[in-house]
Amino acid sequence: MSLRIGFFYASWMMHKPVDPGKIWSSSRGLTGSELACVMYALELSRLGHGVTLFMNFERPGDIEGVTCCPYQEWWDIYHRQNRDALLAWITPEPLEIANSSQFRIFNQQVSNFNLCKPGWEQYVDFLAPLSSSHARHMSGMTSLPRDRWRVMHNGVDLEVFKPGKKEPGKMIWASSHDRGLHWLLEAFPSIRRRVPGAELHVFYDFDGIRRFAGMNDASGTMAELAQRSRYSLEAIDRLRGRGVHAHESVSRERIRDEMASSEVLAYPCDPVHYTETFGVTVLEACASGTVPVLCTADAFRELWSSAILFVPPPFPEHKDEFRDLVISALTNNHLREAATSRSVQHAKLVDWKVLARSLEEFLQTRGASGLLPINWEGK
Repeated sequence: MSLRIGFFYASWMMHKPVDPGKIWSSSRGLTGSELACVMYALELSRLGHGVTLFMNFERPGDIEGVTCCPYQEWWDIYHRQNRDALLAWITPEPLEIANSSQFRIFNQQVSNFNLCKPGWEQYVDFLAPLSSSHARHMSGMTSLPRDRWRVMHNGVDLEVFKPGKKEPGKMIWASSHDRGLHWLLEAFPSIRRRVPGAELHVFYDFDGIRRFAGMNDASGTMAELAQRSRYSLEAIDRLRGRGVHAHESVSRERIRDEMASSEVLAYPCDPVHYTETFGVTVLEACASGTVPVLCTADAFRELWSSAILFVPPPFPEHKDEFRDLVISALTNNHLREAATSRSVQHAKLVDWKVLARSLEEFLQTRGASGLLPINWEGK
């Protein structure tokens, strides 16, 4: 049964617009949540469904059969084109005016409902967090009944992310700076002393870290983020030419190539509050044969502990152990190869094609089957 499906990603949640004709090659890049919205839309289109994607697009366009519309046009198009299913990312605002015949799913990628209007539960049929850990964290923040929650993982394209020729000693960081980059930069000189050829390549949009660094009057967690940002910028400046390379934001194609050639994803995850609801970067590293060395904060233990090398949270209590684990991953071929084998196999479970078929079943059965139930007990 072919469906007419609308995907919505509010433009005010995107720091820059996207050109649909250059979505993979633009240095603007995509965040993990933006990528998930695009890929679910693309895979459902490939399965034969009629899909329209509303995002902060620079212009109307097409991505392999997915009709791309600037987000601000969704209200007008709603009234001219009826759809069977609607999926809203991070905020459910486009679902509010849907009629009762339309199946309404709210995919929540962040860790709270601060961006939602009060009463949003009245116009959402199902809430889809990214993991059971994510659901348990948010369970006390909403009155939505537990039988209307389902897990909807993010995924990876295994035809794009796959192992390549590795550069000995190459490490990569490709996530938001606020999740522990400062700890990795602190550890890097010690790592490089024991692995003389080690290099750290940092990929992310540095505009954000510069804005945080400039918040001199911040308090609470914002003050902590500002301090971390200032430390990271100074450390990168001091370590430039000594093994650390800061690349700013790059295209999805560039990240694919960098992942394929890296040996280790070093990720001492230590956010100031529950933040990591999934970890697309971790999954893409797994698929690329790039061994993730993590702190299993937030949802990371549930999702990745069986496939990667890790230390438990809180990270500051295990930072020496983490440093030594990174060094072992760079120098112990047997350890690295065994971890690579586990991570590559694990990535196959969350290939976009596999996930899209589960979502398709969920939409066609209007929630009767398809997506995974929540493990509310945390076991």
